[in-house]
Amino acid sequence: MPSIYTASPVGATVRLPGSSSIATFSLIEVKGKEKNLGLFKEQKAIVTSWSFEENVNVQFTHTMGNDIYVNVFGNRMAVLVVNGITFSSTATVGADEECTDDHGVNHIIKWYRDNRVSNPDAPERIKVTIAGGAEATVIDGFLVNASYRANDPVSWTVEYTMQIAVIPK
Repeated sequence: MPSIYTASPVGATVRLPGSSSIATFSLIEVKGKEKNLGLFKEQKAIVTSWSFEENVNVQFTHTMGNDIYVNVFGNRMAVLVVNGITFSSTATVGADEECTDDHGVNHIIKWYRDNRVSNPDAPERIKVTIAGGAEATVIDGFLVNASYRANDPVSWTVEYTMQIAVIPK
């Protein structure tokens, strides 16, 4: 696949031998139907950032004086956003492993379509573990949105964003 700027992509991304599993010190692990999102060996993609927003359902009523009444109606749905980047590959990685010319964005699009809440064959929920270990936060949510941005044609990378709706605990 030629670049509009050069005959080949600039730079290289390499998966080191023995790096096929998620590290125990990772900040986020996203599990869907079959494969992890962001596991480089499987998806040719990584998770670059994430954000988690929780809110309460509250109403403030201001009176004519200095009184303010607070009505709390519980919690609102939370939103977890996972951002990442996908890579192209054009070479084989070794005798025991095969690497196709598929771009990682194709794997991420398939992962989204397999795990989105509207897919009847998708798992009931996506499980996200933040900062693994004994005190890990596990979030169950519904995959509701994905977007893809090819904004670096020189290095053939594509950024992606996945949005997960989370029912409050």
